Amino acid sequence: MSIEQQLSMFEEDLNEPEMSQEDMGNVVLDVYKRVSEKEQSVRNFHLIEIKKLISYWEGFQNIFWDSEARDWRLVESEIYSSESKITSRKLKKVFNVFKAICESVIAAISVDVPHTIFSPEDADNPDDIETSKAYSNGADYIEKHNDLAILFPRALFTLVTQHFVAAYSYYRESKDYGTIKEPVKQTMSYPNNEYRCPSCMGEVSEPDEMGLSECPHCQQLSPPEVIDNSEFVEEVVGYDEVPKGREVIEIYGDLNVKIPSGLMKQECIPYLILEKEEHVAYLKDKYPQIKDQIMASDYMPDETWARRLYPYADSVSLDQATEAHIWLRPSGYNLIGDDNLELIFRDKYPKGLRAVFVGQILAEIREEELDKHWTISYCPTSNYLHQQPIGRAIVPVQDAKNTILNLEEETVKHGISETFADPRVLDFDAYAKSEAAPGGVYPLRPFDVTEGGVNNRFYERKPATLGREVEVYNSEIDQLGQFIPGAFPSIYGGVIEGGSKTGKEYEISRAQALQRLSLIWKIIVVWWPHVMKKACDDFFANLKRDLSYTKQNGKNSFMNVWIKKESLSGAIGDVYVESSAEFPISWNQKQDRFMNLLSLGSPMVDSAISDPDNSDLVKRLVGFPEMSVPGAEDRQKQLIEIQMMLSGNPVQIDPFDDNTAHTEVTRNFLISAQGMALKNENPEIYQMIVQHWQQHSQMMQQQQMQEMQMQQPQVQGEQNA
Repeated sequence: MSIEQQLSMFEEDLNEPEMSQEDMGNVVLDVYKRVSEKEQSVRNFHLIEIKKLISYWEGFQNIFWDSEARDWRLVESEIYSSESKITSRKLKKVFNVFKAICESVIAAISVDVPHTIFSPEDADNPDDIETSKAYSNGADYIEKHNDLAILFPRALFTLVTQHFVAAYSYYRESKDYGTIKEPVKQTMSYPNNEYRCPSCMGEVSEPDEMGLSECPHCQQLSPPEVIDNSEFVEEVVGYDEVPKGREVIEIYGDLNVKIPSGLMKQECIPYLILEKEEHVAYLKDKYPQIKDQIMASDYMPDETWARRLYPYADSVSLDQATEAHIWLRPSGYNLIGDDNLELIFRDKYPKGLRAVFVGQILAEIREEELDKHWTISYCPTSNYLHQQPIGRAIVPVQDAKNTILNLEEETVKHGISETFADPRVLDFDAYAKSEAAPGGVYPLRPFDVTEGGVNNRFYERKPATLGREVEVYNSEIDQLGQFIPGAFPSIYGGVIEGGSKTGKEYEISRAQALQRLSLIWKIIVVWWPHVMKKACDDFFANLKRDLSYTKQNGKNSFMNVWIKKESLSGAIGDVYVESSAEFPISWNQKQDRFMNLLSLGSPMVDSAISDPDNSDLVKRLVGFPEMSVPGAEDRQKQLIEIQMMLSGNPVQIDPFDDNTAHTEVTRNFLISAQGMALKNENPEIYQMIVQHWQQHSQMMQQQQMQEMQMQQPQVQGEQNA
């Protein structure tokens, strides 16, 4: 028997009304509490490590685990306790090598933010090609408004301190993004009655005051039959300001995201829970339907301690409450534990659900597919979705470094020897009142010389010195700090420890570093395209009208890029990031490669460098953005003229134009993806730009012929001479 048949029989037998949202919310809340309790022991292990790593990042490294408070505690806070036996002399200073190493890794990987590319499913299908272009433009639009340059390092930071990185994408409408005027239409009725003679059905005039009309055909005077031919026209009666919408991408780790442990694939998780603390005032504005019920919740999950700001772990803000989002797959309905309730949920939310609670108060519940909005990273060197944080291996290095540096500091402090004197010989009070001077002479008290000379009355303790093994140990720790995370000095400009410090050694060191860091890079370049694919799918599913945005096209010029709904009828094939096979290189490396290309003297390279489209890039690579490059201004002028022609305005060439540069820029546009799309969508505008290119080409040919004619007399004169 199918699920539908079982549900039908169940409803007929019970003959009860549909289950309310509040009751369904109580069922989800019960599942939420039960799965949280089952996973709590494993979660606690993960959260203890996460908070330790974040504390190390923030520089709070003199910490210990308080089993009674079930939280990390600062040693500093115990110093001022009345019962504390810890003194400030026992407090180690922190030299935050942990953060420096992790920042080097993050900076090396995020030096070049990847751009997502969407390929068509069928390269010969025009609809697929148009859709792939629309998706690529959509990804560019989403990345632009989500500050990808900040979002990308945030994802890497999450991998450093947590066991996975997860991205949640959703569509949000807000007046903060701007508004558009949307016409309000109303159907208007315009009367148009037709009058007919009841005898011959001939057309008659409008009836008089008595309600009679004389038929011009049969001359009968009688009340006419009225035929209603009223016209109904839809007209614009006003405009509403509608907020614009954007796709939002948020980055989380398992500090906030709770999934079952020990699973290998995202499609295997039956539920996902997102917990975060928000201010009560914000939550009341976000969920006005339960505004009066929202307060600083006394129901705070057992994991809230891990998300508090570390130095103030003991103080919980009275103005915060926990906002919990619960996603259940259809397979997650099996966690309900009641077959009848499970059937009701499968019927109501067949694709899965998302429920939101503030404390224990249901804020909303609706259908939402988990996999269409969430993307969790997968590490190829881990057997499970929960992987080892990158920062875990650096903690022992940090602890050892703190110990060594504190030992060195203490040795320096005690490097000046102490002197002990016999008070029977030296008057300490008189000596303290005397002024120290070079070569000063100080009187001593009389003493019995038979007991020994003056030297026997004074004792100088030998100063503390560090052994040679400490220096060797420190050097080994530095090398381990480079080798373990792959943060070799060659990626951030530091000095290689224990090497010959030659150029070849730095080159080898950089290659080794990039090989190690490429594992992290692979995690990102596999995870990020899936994030953008889901974000684009959700964005286009909510797109109500054609969209345009501005994109920079050169240093001082911009262009409008359109995303049209009619371009979304095709299918998408592979999704990948640009240059995903190569590790990102820094700007200095690009400059070095550029200088090497210049030294080749290749005509092909020289031609590419002299291309007007590359003028801005050349100025940046040589390090002189203010330098004037021949043809750069003509390129900008031609780009502006192309934009004018795209608006339908013909442009005449000027006699002072550099026709070579104008011809090349126009040609590049005509053969580009935008130009080919224009050829299909608006051939008249395309032809206008072609004619403009032809005018420049003709002028360039005329100039070349004139130069040749001017050179011919000079050549003949030289031959005659």
